[in-house]
Amino acid sequence: MPRKSDDPEIQDFLPNIAPEGTEVIIKGRNFLGVSRVTFGDKPAQFKIDPARSQITVIVPDGVERGKIKITHPQKTIESSSDFIPMKFPLPRETNVKLKHHSYQCSNLSLLLDRYVGYTDRWEFEEKQKAEFFKQLTQNYPLTQDLVQANYQRWQQMVRTLPHCQTFNAAPEWRMVIGLGQSSILETSMTLNRITGIPIIPGSALKGLAASYAMLCELQMTQRGDAEANPDFKAIFGTQGETGSVIFLDAVPTKVPKLEVDIMNNHHPNYYGDNTGNTPPAPWDSPNPVYFLTLGRESEFAFAIAGRGEGTKIETYVGQAIGWLKAGLSEMGIGAKTAAGYGYMPVK
Repeated sequence: MPRKSDDPEIQDFLPNIAPEGTEVIIKGRNFLGVSRVTFGDKPAQFKIDPARSQITVIVPDGVERGKIKITHPQKTIESSSDFIPMKFPLPRETNVKLKHHSYQCSNLSLLLDRYVGYTDRWEFEEKQKAEFFKQLTQNYPLTQDLVQANYQRWQQMVRTLPHCQTFNAAPEWRMVIGLGQSSILETSMTLNRITGIPIIPGSALKGLAASYAMLCELQMTQRGDAEANPDFKAIFGTQGETGSVIFLDAVPTKVPKLEVDIMNNHHPNYYGDNTGNTPPAPWDSPNPVYFLTLGRESEFAFAIAGRGEGTKIETYVGQAIGWLKAGLSEMGIGAKTAAGYGYMPVK
């Protein structure tokens, strides 16, 4: 029997994985007259928005994996896919607070490293990761006030350092720093542990400037050979001697743009077979891995200072900042530079 035009219909709901106490949006049609929404057998608070053809519902306590059902005078219908409750491996008091306030946390470091929820199978599924990252990009927790306060504090600090030179730059496409760091999400990003603000560590910038000086200026590939150059040795130092230049962590000048990207291994069986008996075949199932990046609008402030006073130190700072600018423009910073990530042209 064909469906009547005035019958209710659930087309989709988002997010499909969420903790108790958070909002889920049910999209569909003909929701006027809906008198009850349940997650399994758990009734939920809800509000109908007929203009948008959607229902906003609060995930009830004690919910289990299962269908979302709506009761309507015409009929009771259920979603085609399961809703999956998110669980947190935390102490009871923290767990209760987090379930009801998880999306109010403004610290990206906590959200990525500590406040990660799991499905009822206690596995972090790739689909769940994709949804988690998507929510972060749509509801980025950092505020302009926090980022601006952090930038102003950074500016005050660099003004106290001798011969300090600064400049700003933004990626021409995307950038990710610390992608391979240890993380329960498989992929990571370098963040300030206290504020959760993305940073570019000074150690990474020093390494980039040294690499550019070695490869492009001195045309050498061995660090030991490059250290024979007096300027290189004075700027970057050696294992037994501190360099004359300080590379500070780079910080955002405004709220960075967070974007989701994907690495797609099209032949996981081929790469995982150490015997060499499995060929890369066109019927292989791809294995997508989602990760977070910073977009082209993510401007950072960079600073290099001298370690001490003197005309020679000022010269070294100028040389180092020239190498760093060239390295950011021509070599890129962070992971996946071979794929176009991390290039930051400096005007």
